[in-house]
Amino acid sequence: MSFPLSRLARFELRRFRGPLPTIALVFVLCVPLLYAAIYLSANWDPYGRLGNLPVAVVNQDRPTTVTTQTESGTTTETIHAGSDFVTELQKQATFRFVPTTADEAESGLREGRYYLTIVVPPDFSTNLVSGQTDSPERAHIVMHRNDANGFVIGSITDKARGSVTEAVNSSAIEAYFRAVFTNLQTLRAGMVEAQQGASQLAAGLDDAKAGSAKLATGASQAEAGAGQLATGADSLNTGLAKAKQGSSQLVTGLDQLNTGAGQLTSGANQVAAGTQQLRDTVVPPLTTVRDTWPKVKDDATTIADDAAAITQVAAGGSSSIAADVTQANALLDQVEADNPALKDDPRWQQLRTATTNAKTRTGEIATKAGAVNTRAQQVKKAVDNSDQLSAKVNTAITDVNRLNDGAHQVATGATQLQTSIKQADTGARSLDQGLGTASSGASQVAQGAHTLQTGLGQLSTGATQLDQGLGKLQSGAHQLATGLEAGVKRIPVLSSSQQNEAVQVLSEPAQVDMTVENPATYYGRGLAPMFFSIAMWVFGISVFLVVRAITGRALAGRASSLRVAVTAWLPIGVIAAAGSLLMLGVVWLGLGLDPVHPALTVLLTVLGALAWSLVAHLLRTAMGTPGSSALLVLLILQLVGAEGLYPKEILPPFFAAISPWLPMTYLIDAYRVVISGGLMGHLGRDLAILAAFSVVNLGLLWLVVSRRRTLRMKDLHPPLMTP
Repeated sequence: MSFPLSRLARFELRRFRGPLPTIALVFVLCVPLLYAAIYLSANWDPYGRLGNLPVAVVNQDRPTTVTTQTESGTTTETIHAGSDFVTELQKQATFRFVPTTADEAESGLREGRYYLTIVVPPDFSTNLVSGQTDSPERAHIVMHRNDANGFVIGSITDKARGSVTEAVNSSAIEAYFRAVFTNLQTLRAGMVEAQQGASQLAAGLDDAKAGSAKLATGASQAEAGAGQLATGADSLNTGLAKAKQGSSQLVTGLDQLNTGAGQLTSGANQVAAGTQQLRDTVVPPLTTVRDTWPKVKDDATTIADDAAAITQVAAGGSSSIAADVTQANALLDQVEADNPALKDDPRWQQLRTATTNAKTRTGEIATKAGAVNTRAQQVKKAVDNSDQLSAKVNTAITDVNRLNDGAHQVATGATQLQTSIKQADTGARSLDQGLGTASSGASQVAQGAHTLQTGLGQLSTGATQLDQGLGKLQSGAHQLATGLEAGVKRIPVLSSSQQNEAVQVLSEPAQVDMTVENPATYYGRGLAPMFFSIAMWVFGISVFLVVRAITGRALAGRASSLRVAVTAWLPIGVIAAAGSLLMLGVVWLGLGLDPVHPALTVLLTVLGALAWSLVAHLLRTAMGTPGSSALLVLLILQLVGAEGLYPKEILPPFFAAISPWLPMTYLIDAYRVVISGGLMGHLGRDLAILAAFSVVNLGLLWLVVSRRRTLRMKDLHPPLMTP
């Protein structure tokens, strides 16, 4: 009798009875919580508490005086940039800035009371305002740190260097711009250079005037060309009007031809109907003519008369089918002569082919009708004179059938002819409409050409005026040079408020904004994916201190190896999932993890716990106690190579190469997506890889269990330590 896996797994968990086993099990359950929660709580928001970090500030600056020129005269201002700098640092409160002496700062940095010292040198103010002199100097700020107090905290305090440098540079730029506005009168020398530039402008205008003369000549030539274009456009308009008139005539002719074709079709259909009636009437009696000879003699007379009538309809004068077809061909010849372009029109060629075929078939009908008439007369004579009635009757039946077939072919050809003429008529109407549109467009082109000619005439006039204007501009350039010379002494002086406003804008002309996609917000929230993964892996190392990987009783049982493997792993997987969820819940509620995808975070935690516990169980089952050592080695490799802290692009080559092959790489990446947000495609890839990794480990565990169920000699002497 087989038991459910869950019941078999409970048998293993029921071993933990009594205080000490229960405490041991609870300890293992809390391993992920102790590891991840403690580390994350310590590193959750270190940058948010930088205001508690003591930094010594030593101000040795000696104030200096600056003489400035204002509208009211010369003023002297005392600059104490060092004190202002210290005051600004204390306002920012990036760190806990402590003003002190140089000796105190040095000893405090050496003994660890301060993690950073900022020294403002005595010449700070003097160098800061040196931009208004002929020999400007850089203003220096000296910063000291001692990595013996902690390299990481030293790296954190080093970020103050950028903000301090930016503040000092901003103050220096402000001083420089004040010097620029104060010494605005020095721009008089630039006005002299502007005078020289005006002279060069005059020389350039000489060249421009020569070019404007060429422009005037070219505009005149363009005007003449526009006149020729207008003449050509008029000719085009006239030609298209004539073409439009011809297309209208073509439409009229095709209408007449269509009417004639309709008459031809009607006549052909009548002939076909007559021949069909003749066949239906003549052939049956001929088969019995020998038995009904007296009646046949009368019918032969009738046939002779009908054959004569058919011959008359087919080719018997102006009202016959042949005459109609001949008239249609004559009309087509006339249309083609009036419109030679129709020779290349496929539909026109189809029309000519259809009329030619109709004429040929009409001739065949006429020939056959004459033959029928002759034969009918012969039949009549044969009826009167010949005794070979049977042979002649058979010949008459054949001729009547041929006459009927030819008449139907003529009717079909006439119908095709009428259809082709209709298509040609449609094409001719489209041609007529197109020529009408083209004629209208040609008229507009002609009008536009005349307008262009008028505009180019205006351009020619304007080019002449431009040439004259450039001459005046040349004279003005010389006057400009003279005026610039006079304007050197009239440079305006900005007021103090205007100078201050300009200095503030120019000293900080741009503002840089940073947008962060999927922000982690807290330092610890960014580290959580790595610490969660490591905590669950550490569980796999420590769980076998209190839980057996697999029992000898299970190996000796009769259940399948796969069932035994799953039963042995299931309690560990349940404990791993419970401990991991406990870890997640405490960090979530206690530290404010607040993942972007809560449900996926829980699912990923369970999947990660099961995957890590499965690989731990596999190594422990396969290797015994050394399996924990193998897990520790894998953990060390993954601490560096799984991209928990640094991307693989900046890792050493070995760890960058093994990073894609480490399972923790994908669990960390998946945690980043569910906690901070990111591409769901990455999450799907990570989950698929972790699932595949687990399936492979389960298969390997199955093979290991199958192998261990085969007793070997060394299994009879088990080690003292239970694997």
